[in-house]
Amino acid sequence: SILSGVERIEALVVGLWLLPDFILITVELMIATDTMLLVTKQQESKKYRFVWIILCGAFAIFIAFRIAPDSQSLTQWSEIIIPSIHLGWAYLMVPFILFIATLRKKF
Repeated sequence: SILSGVERIEALVVGLWLLPDFILITVELMIATDTMLLVTKQQESKKYRFVWIILCGAFAIFIAFRIAPDSQSLTQWSEIIIPSIHLGWAYLMVPFILFIATLRKKF
């Protein structure tokens, strides 16, 4: 019938709507995991990859539940706090990288 066809189209649309979100989350989780493996110098042995995936995922879920319990808090985070963090990160990261580079040249 027509309603079953509409329900199937609806399921397809919802699936296509959610698929990019899952792909994005997976890519970000893999980047975070590879970064943590690189920082902890475990890049050669991939046996801790699953542990880092669980830790990064748990941290992301914790932050997701804590960051914005209501719309006013979400507005404050998205308009004030996150842009300030990004700006501070951008201005602090370049001198930090230069400092690390000069330390590596000395040793």
